[in-house]
Amino acid sequence: MPSDDDARRALKAIEEDRLADADRIVERMSPTADDAVVWKFLVDGVLAAAKGDFARAEPRLWQAATWALLANEDDHADAQRLTARALEKIGWIRRRRDRASEAEPIHRHALQIRETHGSFEEMWESTMSLGFAADFARRTDDAVGWFERAVTLGEQCADEPHRNQARAWDAGGAALLDASRFVESVNAYEKAHDAWLSDDPGSLRAAQAAAKLTHAVLKRAESIHADTPTESARLLDDAIARLTETNETLLAFGAPAAPDAHWTADQLDFAKRLRAALS
Repeated sequence: MPSDDDARRALKAIEEDRLADADRIVERMSPTADDAVVWKFLVDGVLAAAKGDFARAEPRLWQAATWALLANEDDHADAQRLTARALEKIGWIRRRRDRASEAEPIHRHALQIRETHGSFEEMWESTMSLGFAADFARRTDDAVGWFERAVTLGEQCADEPHRNQARAWDAGGAALLDASRFVESVNAYEKAHDAWLSDDPGSLRAAQAAAKLTHAVLKRAESIHADTPTESARLLDDAIARLTETNETLLAFGAPAAPDAHWTADQLDFAKRLRAALS
């Protein structure tokens, strides 16, 4: 964590999308000690990235990564963790700029540092990033391997273990769905849904996970519609029942779930039409 209150408050504001508050905090940061300069570089880079100003963000983050090692020679572990944090954000920027092949070695470097000096949460973050980079490159097996490793790390996280597992299973399900590996995708989404239920069974995230799971079931039914209509019909009946229940649940959340409710309604309509074609 940051060594001064201003850095901590600024990063919290950025995390909560209070960018104007973060701006004001950064403006009053006037570091003199070397370690404070490092945090100013980091916060400035993270804030610029949040604003989409990647041209400013990346060099500031490189400065943070470099200065961390120079300014914290007596505290090697903290210096390495700060360097990894900056590298992780640089990799994220490269992925956002559709330069995933450049992001991957940066994320690997961050993970190597974190495996020695970091927390389970930090290792989970870098492992997820490597999964996203592999998925972007259409290396589905590699991506799923990273996401499964993230599930294991998520179990060991002191903060939000169920949520971290759910996010990893969800990412794996999405990668498999994009690769038309529908049976495996359904399995991953089922595990994501179970993890969200373990975290908070009445949450919007649990309902959204149910919608994603049912979408994967529907895609599986559609893929075998012509060759095995009986099995497709069984899956469609299941999907229709699930979508009806999930849509009602999402509607109960009101405005925050409106896009998800609209999407599930469209999915339900498609499932009914596909099922009618088999009758």
